[in-house]
Amino acid sequence: MERNPYIKEYDLQQKEHFPIYVFFNLIKEKEFLEVCNNFSKGVGQGIEVATCLFLDEADDNKHKTGEVEFSLHSGEEVVVNYSIFYWYFNKACQRYVELHPDDGQKIKEYLDTIKFRFNI
Repeated sequence: MERNPYIKEYDLQQKEHFPIYVFFNLIKEKEFLEVCNNFSKGVGQGIEVATCLFLDEADDNKHKTGEVEFSLHSGEEVVVNYSIFYWYFNKACQRYVELHPDDGQKIKEYLDTIKFRFNI
């Protein structure tokens, strides 16, 4: 699992957030900016056995606006608010920039766009 640990186990705010840990750590370095771009547009992403879905884009009405669902193919899932999503995303971005400092400005732009889009 620890291919490029953008999120470390000790970063988990709650053990129920494990699907978030899996999702972010499945992102390949060469795809990280694409995932950031999608998130900045409010578009979720599926990666291997994990999915991140902005529930505003879901067609059901069982969730309220302002939530993000992380799920695993095993059936494990967690729904978090935008602030918690952003906290983990920011942590992953910090670690990505450590590996790719030349992308720092682009990552900052994505983070700023997401903060504005989701009113964080």
